[in-house]
Amino acid sequence: MILPILQYPNDTLLQISQPITEFDEKLSTLIANMIETCKTTDNCVGLAAIQVGIPLRLSVIKLGNKYIHIINPEIIYRSGETSEEWEGCMSVGVGDDQLFSKVSRDIKITVKYLTKDNKSITRQCNGFLAHIFQHEIDHMDGHIFLRYVSNPARIWKDKDLNEYIKKYNILPS
Repeated sequence: MILPILQYPNDTLLQISQPITEFDEKLSTLIANMIETCKTTDNCVGLAAIQVGIPLRLSVIKLGNKYIHIINPEIIYRSGETSEEWEGCMSVGVGDDQLFSKVSRDIKITVKYLTKDNKSITRQCNGFLAHIFQHEIDHMDGHIFLRYVSNPARIWKDKDLNEYIKKYNILPS
C-alpha cells in the first residue's frame, strides 16, 4: 500500500522517533509499504517512518536496484571530514516544487542498526551513501535537511534545478 507522505512544516516531522521493540508482521508490512511508497518516484533514495506519520526509528534506503531497511540506527563513528552533496526530501515539496540544496555532512560514517529479524548489522558508509544514512537518521531525530542550509538562495525547486542542468549540463555549485 502506498502511504501518504507528510509535508513540512507538519509538526509530526519534528518529533523524535521512538525505538522499535516489537519485531513482528506489522513491522514487516510497514517496511513493505514504505518501499512501495519510495518506488512511486524516481528520485526517492530513502524514506523514514516519521515521514508517513509513524514516529518509529525506521527507514528504508535504496541501494542500487534494491532497498534495505534500518531499525534503531546509531552512528558509532564519524570521520569529521565533510563533503557537500545535493539533497532533497519527499517531505519538503512535491513534484516540480520539491526542494533541493547542497548539504555538508560527514563523508565517512559507521552505522549500527537492526533488521526486521532483529539481526544486528554494522555498516561503513562513504560518500553519498553516508549522506543518505545521516539524512534518514536526522528524520528520526526530528530534523529536516533545510536546517543545514545557511543561505536560502542555495535552495532550488526541482523544476528550476532541472532547467539549469539542461541548460549548462552540470549541477550548480
